Amino acid sequence: LAFEPFLCGLLHGKLHQNAVFDLTDLRVRDRRFRGQRYRNTVETVNRLRRLAEQEGMTLTQLALGWLFQNPGVHLAVCGAKDAQQVRQIVAAGTALLTPEQVFLAEQTVGPQMFEHPV
Repeated sequence: LAFEPFLCGLLHGKLHQNAVFDLTDLRVRDRRFRGQRYRNTVETVNRLRRLAEQEGMTLTQLALGWLFQNPGVHLAVCGAKDAQQVRQIVAAGTALLTPEQVFLAEQTVGPQMFEHPV
């Protein structure tokens, strides 16, 4: 079971480096959304977006496609804030990545993206 497959909205591609979160937003307590770490993560997401576009898919498709290439993942808990995100998630659920696309995505991200905050 994969929880937060879109990194609290980051992999939907709508957040930017200067995003300001309301105090009621859970992301204000998450260190992945603070300071230089957040800015670095947004840059990584921007590189992933460019990769997805080069491969003819959306960022959402790349994220779920990568996730479901993992043989240990059978289900993902995907949150959505609006109908458009729901449509993107449904469409992305059938995305299949080639081994080369998985490799490129992992090279783009690097190991630091997979660290979950304590």
